Amino acid sequence: MTTTAYGIQLAIVRKDAKRHIVYGWAYVAKDVNGLQVIDHSDELVAIEDLETAIHGFMKSSRASGIGHDGQDHGGAVVECVVFTKEKLEAMGLEPGSVPFGAWIGVEISDATYARVESGELTMFSIEGTADRVAA
Repeated sequence: MTTTAYGIQLAIVRKDAKRHIVYGWAYVAKDVNGLQVIDHSDELVAIEDLETAIHGFMKSSRASGIGHDGQDHGGAVVECVVFTKEKLEAMGLEPGSVPFGAWIGVEISDATYARVESGELTMFSIEGTADRVAA
């Protein structure tokens, strides 16, 4: 497995002001060049494990927070797709056209959306738990 020695910022990349939905990458396992991404916690997640984790998260929680503070700020994931090699092929997308990762849309409260619009909040935080497994 090839690894990269950098983290990745998961910024909000699209905003829908009418519906107060923000969009972007919740997690990227491999970049568009196929290189494994090491996240800000110095961890890496295989795309298969990410897909399983996202399925569990979507079934049980869908909660979005602010800065991983563990608080319920009234946000919820309303849209999600985990891009895998198989899904890219099924969609007719070329390998390398998008990273292997989870793309989400999060509906947020009026107050939180105002903080996004002001530039104070620029990144995603979903609220879930995971078991850390040594490689």
